[in-house]
Amino acid sequence: MTKLTMPLLLLCTALGLSAVEPAALAVNQSLIDAFVKDVAPADAKRINEVRTAGYKPGDTVIIRAQIGGRNPPWVPGHAIMLLADQKALKDKCTATCGAPWDFCSAPVPDLLANTCVVRWLDDEGAKPRQIGFADMAKIAPLSTVVVTGTVADVGDPKALVIDLDGFHLEDRGPFAALMDQQAATSPMQPAQ
Repeated sequence: MTKLTMPLLLLCTALGLSAVEPAALAVNQSLIDAFVKDVAPADAKRINEVRTAGYKPGDTVIIRAQIGGRNPPWVPGHAIMLLADQKALKDKCTATCGAPWDFCSAPVPDLLANTCVVRWLDDEGAKPRQIGFADMAKIAPLSTVVVTGTVADVGDPKALVIDLDGFHLEDRGPFAALMDQQAATSPMQPAQ
């Protein structure tokens, strides 16, 4: 369990998130098509640039980062995940942990400065949608994404949570083939 797992689990509990049955993952495909962008927006910033630029709740941001910061970096069945700045956290994981995207050797201040939570809320803006990012966007740990959204007010100035209105997959990253293989042999999906 990484240093950020507990805060992310507490956030999920505070949001009332729990395990979701596969049948509940159905989301209108037109919503997904409108959310997942074919072209990355311009002027994306790194996470630490957003943190130090003085953005406040309600401000719009565009961030380019990698999916990571814990293992797994997303909440299964919910549109919520952790992004990390791989460049800033490079070499911050032990070779033996088995999850080079969780940056398990990074000091907590480095993790906090270079990670953020992103979520795609339901139509009421109350909770993350009941579909996992991995289910809708063919992502993998260390995939590079560009996200647009609004800085959320979560009551903790140290937490950077972005409520998304757009998501662009720029590069599936070095673990895409492994994720594809796992999905193909998952008990939830027929073997190919």
